[in-house]
Amino acid sequence: QLKDAFAVLKSLFQAKGDSVSACIQLWQQEIEQLEVHRGAAGDIQYDEKLLGQKRAEQKTLHEDIETQQRQMREFREQLSDLERRSNETILPEDNFYPCQTLTDLQATQKHLQDFIADVEQRQGFIRLALEIFDDIEHSEQQKVGVLFGADSGISRFYRQITEGTYEGVYFDAASAGLQVKRRDGKLLSPRLLSSGAYDQLYFAIRLTLGEKLLRNEKGFFILDDPFLKSDSERLKRQLEMLLDISRRGWQIIYFSAKDEVRDALKPYLESKEVTLLDVGGVDFKTAGNE
Repeated sequence: QLKDAFAVLKSLFQAKGDSVSACIQLWQQEIEQLEVHRGAAGDIQYDEKLLGQKRAEQKTLHEDIETQQRQMREFREQLSDLERRSNETILPEDNFYPCQTLTDLQATQKHLQDFIADVEQRQGFIRLALEIFDDIEHSEQQKVGVLFGADSGISRFYRQITEGTYEGVYFDAASAGLQVKRRDGKLLSPRLLSSGAYDQLYFAIRLTLGEKLLRNEKGFFILDDPFLKSDSERLKRQLEMLLDISRRGWQIIYFSAKDEVRDALKPYLESKEVTLLDVGGVDFKTAGNE
């Protein structure tokens, strides 16, 4: 029985080893320490059931405290993340905006609202600028479009240069590019033209733009073998077109290394309508040494 009683006491109270005398001595000391509290709750009777309830309540309270502490840690992590992201968004030059208190959050909210308002205002300005640029682009496309078409100067020159192989040059507003109409009515992109036809198109555009830019004034063209790929018959007709432009008051300086050009212009050289200037050859070796 003594052994059983000792086991019960050990389960209820703190034990110091397996020595009965040592444990009894320890328990007596603890009883003496509690002696001063004997009259503190004289009207309270020990109730095992009530003690169990209070311990359960205590456990629940501890669990609630741990839950709230965990939630507080998570909340602080969220505040730190909000602090980092808000400062990355605003990118303050001098100040760092903390987000650890209610006052901090209210101040950061105001800074973010000001930032959003500023961004929205800038977006409005950008949208307005884009609309203006679209209007300018549309207006410029219309201006460019006037230069092209069946009855335009570019089409007339190109039709004349190509002897009717290509009837017109058109501006496609949708692709902001050019299209060339062939004699059979088919429209082609300039990149599909032969190198000779492409050079002739470029020349026709240069002639027309020169006339448009100077309006009623006369100017001059400096040409470097623009008809290099033309055969003799086509070269002759193209040079006659240049002569027609010259007769209208334009001065044309034509550089060429082809004897065919001089031969085609022989009648006009003899009549002094065209002046030939022989610039001679260039000794690149000598020029480099100088």
